[in-house]
Amino acid sequence: GGSTITQQLIKNLYGRPNFGFMSMPISKTREAILAKRFEDVYTKTQIIVLYFNTVPFGENTWGIEAASSRYFNCTTDELTVQQAALLVGMLKANTTFNPRLYPEAAIARRNTVLKLMQEQEYLNEEEFLEYYNSPLDLDYTNYALYNPAGHFTYQIEKKAEQILADIFTQTGTSYDLEKDGLIIKTTLNYQLQKMAVKAAEKQLKSKQAILDRELKNSSYKRSFYKKNASLLNDTTVKVRQLFSWQKPQNLNLLDSAWFYESSLQASVFVLNPKNGEVLVWVGGNSFRYQPYDLVLSKRQTASAFKPILYASALESGFTPCDYFSNESVTFPEFDNWAPKNYDGTDGGEVSMWWALGKSMNIPSVNVYIETGHKQVELTSAALGLVLPKREMPSLALGSQEFSLQDLTRAYGAFANHGYIHDVVLVTEIQDKNGEILYQHKPKYGRKSISDSTAKSMTRMLLNAVQNGTGRSLKSTYGVGATLAGKTGTSQNYSDAWFLSYNQNIVCGVWVGALNPAIHFKSGANGSGSALALPIAANFYKNIERNSVLRKRYLKGFEDYVSVADTFDCSGIKEENGILEFIEDVFTKDENRKKASSEKEGFFKRTFKKIFKK
Repeated sequence: GGSTITQQLIKNLYGRPNFGFMSMPISKTREAILAKRFEDVYTKTQIIVLYFNTVPFGENTWGIEAASSRYFNCTTDELTVQQAALLVGMLKANTTFNPRLYPEAAIARRNTVLKLMQEQEYLNEEEFLEYYNSPLDLDYTNYALYNPAGHFTYQIEKKAEQILADIFTQTGTSYDLEKDGLIIKTTLNYQLQKMAVKAAEKQLKSKQAILDRELKNSSYKRSFYKKNASLLNDTTVKVRQLFSWQKPQNLNLLDSAWFYESSLQASVFVLNPKNGEVLVWVGGNSFRYQPYDLVLSKRQTASAFKPILYASALESGFTPCDYFSNESVTFPEFDNWAPKNYDGTDGGEVSMWWALGKSMNIPSVNVYIETGHKQVELTSAALGLVLPKREMPSLALGSQEFSLQDLTRAYGAFANHGYIHDVVLVTEIQDKNGEILYQHKPKYGRKSISDSTAKSMTRMLLNAVQNGTGRSLKSTYGVGATLAGKTGTSQNYSDAWFLSYNQNIVCGVWVGALNPAIHFKSGANGSGSALALPIAANFYKNIERNSVLRKRYLKGFEDYVSVADTFDCSGIKEENGILEFIEDVFTKDENRKKASSEKEGFFKRTFKKIFKK
């Protein structure tokens, strides 16, 4: 490069100020003078160490230690000869010889360095041939390019800046997050994080291929291409830097736009319900390419909201064994809205626990009506979910949008005797000398619902996993842990949800496309049980394989509720016309009046809206 190693070191350390048209002569002279002084003070070994710690190795990577970690996932003292030769060779042109981007060029450059080492008798013939013919052996690790916890890291940065600002306000001492060598301790369990990312990847790889086939000749795809053809008229086909589960493809600009438009996304959010600490935060498929955080984005919650509704009913005095009408009903005042059950059935009365386990819509609307909007609004607010002030029967079916974080946090109250916690990300911040600047003080939590409501909800949601919409968790995926949970599927299968918990862990999963117009055709692939639940299932299965994590997080409900408990009422209220007739004929007058009154009460409950009018 026209300079000695020492002169290059001076340039790296002090830069080259702008002296106008005389910049180069002045800088070269200055560097030569400083280089002579360096040679008088430092040994050649010290100079080369300084040099290796200041040179760039591409991809915004500076220094040999960072390069060792980036390209070979090791420290410098663990580098092999051929790995060290490759890194040295990169310094000639760190992009041209980048082993990730151009592996063949990198190997050729490495072998040139090895040949020079042989010529200088640092390697004998046998060693040279062994290293020359060795594979690239790349073990690439780039948390800027691919960080399994990228969305979480971003949130930590924001939270840490907020804490440091508070410290400055209180003490007048300022700290720089980037420069002051602060040690930030977080709540994340990195083992669980990687398990969640792996589970999401496995599910999305499989389902994306199915969705692509469904969308291939769809009217929406044709409309998208027509609408954006003039805006994205670059027809150049090339390998583009896109996030993909598969190998990068040759795409033009319009194809790449459709690639993101049609991509399924998954978010996973896991809390410790006892203290609010975040254990897992998967905000989407890739923070680098898609930083929009789906843990915080609001989507239609569908049936995943029903436990909040049923908790409201319990808070107002209902019990899991109270019956609600399953007769079809139309609401003229709400544009003739007529809720339907997922399977199309109706009729009779069903108990609350049965309706929730089977995720029935018609009884849920009646639960909302009989509980009253005000009570539903108050209970939801206590659980951190703000509803509109006006009455809307569709709220019973989850028409309101909430974030995965907020909904998961609310479920945490069911697992924790009704107490809800604020989300905790940072537990401690130390300065570079280890002095504690900030330490999170654990709190008991805020009472949001009664202990009896929390336990009743847990019993009902245990049933939903054992016998209801979440039963495939055990029957199909073989999860052995005892868990309570609820699925959710929004209109047109645009949003798939599954939230599950025990006393030590709450796991929320959402799956869908960024644009709700992109979705599966049917529930076979697009429902909460088909799309979101498998991610949680694989996540739990991975925990079960680890004895330490299994003992810590999957101990079940211990003495909280008895899993063996059954409800002392049938799910469906039986009506036997013949028996009723016989009883009516042979019953005394006073009993007949009582029976007649009960029938009238049932009739009024079933057609409450009509009687009110």
